[in-house]
Amino acid sequence: MNKKSFFLMEIFGAFFIMLMGAFFSNFRPEFINKTTIQLLTQNRNSVWEAIKVFIVPYCLWCFVEILILDLPIQKLFVTKVFDLYLFVCLVLVSFEISNYLNIEMSFFPDFNLIFLSLLLCQLVSYRIVTSRFYLDTFFLMSCVCLLLFFCLYILFTLFPPKLEVFYDFG
Repeated sequence: MNKKSFFLMEIFGAFFIMLMGAFFSNFRPEFINKTTIQLLTQNRNSVWEAIKVFIVPYCLWCFVEILILDLPIQKLFVTKVFDLYLFVCLVLVSFEISNYLNIEMSFFPDFNLIFLSLLLCQLVSYRIVTSRFYLDTFFLMSCVCLLLFFCLYILFTLFPPKLEVFYDFG
């Protein structure tokens, strides 16, 4: 796959992730058990819940890219795990900056901050994958980091700590 089509796929991925995240933020079917709904959907109006609904679509899109793209899987996997952490950090920092500057956040600015963070992560992913960096040595470490991320994802969703990021502002 050439660089242009990979770039377009990354941009399309950002839109796919945003649409699926918006779907997960409003989707609450009655036929799925409560724990699964709590893990996938937005249950409170907190920063963590705003981030959480985009994690599963991001992972789905990464899986699609690994299946479709003719790129080295280990390099793509390491890059996507890095971008997952980068996405969470960017959103947390942008929310904290807006909180520090006393900017009142509503749905529209939240959505814009998350979309810009996601788009930046997709562009970073494009730059790293198309670069000459040799990332295969980080594959095992990125597997451990991904496992740690999902353990914390489940823990923080089911048992949110008493931190400002997890407070319900709604």
